[in-house]
Amino acid sequence: NGYAYATDAGANTLLRVNLGTGELTLFASFEQLPNPFYDSKQPTGFQNRPERDPVPSGIAVGPDGALYVALMAGFPFPKGHSGIWRVEDKNGNGNALDPGEVKMVVDGLTCAIGVAFDARGNVYTSEYSLDMMKNGPGRICQISNGKCAVTLADKVISPTSILVIGDYIYFSQEFLGLVGRLPLPKLSK
Repeated sequence: NGYAYATDAGANTLLRVNLGTGELTLFASFEQLPNPFYDSKQPTGFQNRPERDPVPSGIAVGPDGALYVALMAGFPFPKGHSGIWRVEDKNGNGNALDPGEVKMVVDGLTCAIGVAFDARGNVYTSEYSLDMMKNGPGRICQISNGKCAVTLADKVISPTSILVIGDYIYFSQEFLGLVGRLPLPKLSK
């Protein structure tokens, strides 16, 4: 409808771009996430603080017309504390800044960075790493019931963008400079 959307990882926001004028407006903002490693008995600093940044990265339009945003878990990158958020302007005021318009719909991921849908409405994600502190490899997952239900590929080197075209999932591998391709799983909706 005349708009594009862009994630701003530095500001933890989602921007709306008017394609006619080029004007940028704030569409959604992602709140700080709890840090499960925070120790209140230790000095607070970069490595010990009660919250961590939600880092919005990949974005896709879902079959329901809402936007779905992968939020990478910020430092210290706790395992299982990343996910995908559903963003919708429910009241039609031009943004999703009102209560209930930004909601986590997938959790238990570690470094979600990409999100895509197939023609049947199945959702997929790329996880940049399963252990960021050790530079571990990532994976490509099919999501079901709010969790990674099927790992389609693991030990993938720094997968970032993900896209479904026809019967295949394509994903970039940042540090290898390659694009990988996987067939869609047979057990889709």
